[in-house]
Amino acid sequence: MAHDDGISIDEAFQQVGVGYGSCLLLFITGMLFCADAAELGFIAYAIQPLEHRWGLHASEVVFLEQAVLSGQILGPLFWGRLADRHGRRPAILACAGVVLVCGLLTAAAQNYWQLVIVQAGVGFGVSGVFLCMDILCELLPKEGCGPFCNALQFFWPFGGMFLLFAAWATLDFFGWRGLTVCAAIPISAAFVLAIGFLPESPHWLLEQGRNAEARAALEYLAALNGVKVSFGKLADAEQTPRSEHRDQAEAGRASWTGHLGKLCSLTAVWFLMDAVYMSSLLLGPVVFVKPVADDAEPGEQTPALDFLPLSLSSGSELVSVILGLLLLDRLGRRKFQFILYLVAGAAALGVSFRELPYAGLVAAVVTTRCATFAASCGTWVHTPELFPVEIRGTAHAVCSVSKNLGSLMGPVLVSQFVSPGLCGLTMSTAAVAAGILALQLPETRKLMPELYDPSGYLPLGSRPLANVPETSINSLRETLKV
Repeated sequence: MAHDDGISIDEAFQQVGVGYGSCLLLFITGMLFCADAAELGFIAYAIQPLEHRWGLHASEVVFLEQAVLSGQILGPLFWGRLADRHGRRPAILACAGVVLVCGLLTAAAQNYWQLVIVQAGVGFGVSGVFLCMDILCELLPKEGCGPFCNALQFFWPFGGMFLLFAAWATLDFFGWRGLTVCAAIPISAAFVLAIGFLPESPHWLLEQGRNAEARAALEYLAALNGVKVSFGKLADAEQTPRSEHRDQAEAGRASWTGHLGKLCSLTAVWFLMDAVYMSSLLLGPVVFVKPVADDAEPGEQTPALDFLPLSLSSGSELVSVILGLLLLDRLGRRKFQFILYLVAGAAALGVSFRELPYAGLVAAVVTTRCATFAASCGTWVHTPELFPVEIRGTAHAVCSVSKNLGSLMGPVLVSQFVSPGLCGLTMSTAAVAAGILALQLPETRKLMPELYDPSGYLPLGSRPLANVPETSINSLRETLKV
């Protein structure tokens, strides 16, 4: 609805529309997701060369694997607060810069403790990547958020596959230091592109009372999309008098009423989800190895990675995202997560039996990783839909911290301190428990019908965006159609 004192920001976004510029923003934020996967997966491939070269004990291996994960525990709250106070763009650039610097310093580490410190810095940096989804939503019209956020999930498996290819190409010739440099390529590209093209969120600027800058950001987005617009004035965000701040704070506390139960269940789901996922991720380089030749020299006893099953494991996440696009709206958030977590739990039982034929172990690990990642896509979508706007950011940060705590279980389960049988049984129990907890949460698919076509397949909406040719909308639908 139009306002006498200016056009609303939602109406302005309708004029900005969706176009090539939106795809560029998707690529920039997606490259940050890609970098997250590459940096987190690096240690899984580098740990065996490091273990043999530096003579690491089992406890040191676990601690090194946990270093990058430990750095993520406090990160979400820090980056979220920074984004709320100083803007989305500075926070994203800062976290990307930390990942880039610490990732490159990893290649220069000369001893075990130097490596632990810089890997903890990498973890602290990548813990702010969740802001990519937030800023992408704030740079798009409401009708475009659904499909673009779903498309963002594709970049995570791309990061894993890139790192796998880099490990195949560099480990035998340049060692783990060469792999470190390759792992920094996605974050370097994302950092440069973000500096050059990523604008500040107009929503955040308007909330800060920076009307002119919000208008300039919208006009920049329109220019990226090839749409010429000129906004005379944006309707100011509602201002709250200082005398009402105390009442607003009390209202904020009251807004949590009725949501704490959901938050507790969700934090448990996120914890269990990432414990299973990180375990399945670390299992690959442990299980998928070629036997050492009998005539190998004493200095050549490092098992060689078997890259064919590793590529199947990494590529299975593409199947996971496709499953989410096909079934998440049809089955609903609760049922989708429940079914996929149960599948992951059943497959994880196969990990317990290391005496299985090699093909059976490959199938168990790949299926566990694929099903867990597919279920996690549903969890990522479900979480923000469960909370109102005023508490959504805090709830998201709490869930992210819980997720990072869960990831610390992976190095422990996939270690010499835990038997294969107990590892598989624990993973299976955690996956089933996550599915049961997800099934107890409220369904949200029907709460946002305006974002979905009646068929349930195209989360794009049926209303064409203003100033965008119908042919462009049809083309976008076809591009996102599964």
